[in-house]
Amino acid sequence: MITKIAKNIYISGSIEGEGSLSLEGKIEGNVSISGDMDIAASASLKGDVQVASLVVEGILLGNITSSGLVSIKSSAIVVGNITAPRLSIEKGAKFRGEVDMSSYDSLETRKKTFTSSRTIQRGFEPRKLESSTVKKTEPRFPKNNENKAKEEKSTIKTEKKSEVIKEEEKKINNAIDEIIKEEKKKDINHQKS
Repeated sequence: MITKIAKNIYISGSIEGEGSLSLEGKIEGNVSISGDMDIAASASLKGDVQVASLVVEGILLGNITSSGLVSIKSSAIVVGNITAPRLSIEKGAKFRGEVDMSSYDSLETRKKTFTSSRTIQRGFEPRKLESSTVKKTEPRFPKNNENKAKEEKSTIKTEKKSEVIKEEEKKINNAIDEIIKEEKKKDINHQKS
């Protein structure tokens, strides 16, 4: 069963339950449901989300915990940390936060599946790899002036790229900050009315 929160609905408070949720309005509070959740382009959610899978097209300000796929569409703005085994971020989407795709349960499950399928298919038991010593070797080609010049050019290019990336990150962060300010203004105006 899918519960739909329409465009003109504003909810202040946490939501918990079974089933799936389609959000077109606004929620200020945590959402914890057993099913899937869609956040439409017109929707915004300020709070943490715990779901089976999530599709975000609107604004989400909060942490995400999912047992399945988290899909952030090109129109989405997400500020918060994501913990999920699978993640999809479309070009144009705005995201600020950290991603953890290595939850203990999913890693253990994958490790057991890989080990058991390998044993069944090939008929052998996994073995422990022995450690070996690594010898230090000299570079094949000694550094000469030409190589040094190439390294310096490469370093300059890398520095320029990192400056461009930092500028782009700054622009994105400023845009997200502006959107957050606008949302706060809307909330203040909504509370006054």
